[in-house]
Amino acid sequence: MFFISPLFFGFLAAAGALFAELFVFSFFVENPAVYSVAATNTNFVFAAGGILFVFLSALLEECLKYTILKQTLASPNSPRQLIVFLVLFNIGFSGLEITFLILNNPPHTLPTLFHIISVFLLHLTTIFLLGYSLSRQSLKKFVWIALLLATLVHFLYNVAIFYQNSLHI
Repeated sequence: MFFISPLFFGFLAAAGALFAELFVFSFFVENPAVYSVAATNTNFVFAAGGILFVFLSALLEECLKYTILKQTLASPNSPRQLIVFLVLFNIGFSGLEITFLILNNPPHTLPTLFHIISVFLLHLTTIFLLGYSLSRQSLKKFVWIALLLATLVHFLYNVAIFYQNSLHI
């Protein structure tokens, strides 16, 4: 059960973040079909609503990760147990996003493969920031700093992806 529950909770956090982002996105774009154009348009990202949406989506994902990690992360008996739990949680969380990436663009090119790897590593980094700060009693009072740092890292990654797509790199 130790190996299945982190996968499930990671997937649950990702699904919750997806629904929350779709709900928030509905306030920024009147016609959801516009997203296909907006997703590759740097002007959308740097417009007042676009940059706010990119920030809110990063904040939503990190808050959902934090909330579910806080509820499910037991006090680990060893650093190895913590690492295994966080990696499995990441596989569940990033697995949903990677699945959508593969369905939209099969990984037959090197840039697509790098994008998939970067999504995995981004979420692994932010999950480790949150998980480590939650697992250490001395850091629990500073977990909001880890949450802000994870949100900032995720936000900068999202902006970089939008910018990279507009340059067609």
